[in-house]
Amino acid sequence: MAEGVQIEQAATRAVSAVADYAMGEVLYLKQTQAMLEQQCPDAAEALALIANTAAMHIAHQVRRFGSEMSG
Repeated sequence: MAEGVQIEQAATRAVSAVADYAMGEVLYLKQTQAMLEQQCPDAAEALALIANTAAMHIAHQVRRFGSEMSG
């Protein structure tokens, strides 16, 4: 029984670590977007589309990882 609990706790920590890392990546992505928008305001709409698409893909991957880890 204790081994099962340890495995579950490890899976929870793994999902949490992946989610934390993903949030950092999205933050970096958004910072880069803001920097590029300052350099080229005319590209703001395209940059937002790219950044939002990438952020959604990252979120999807984290959700998929969480689903795989939970069972």
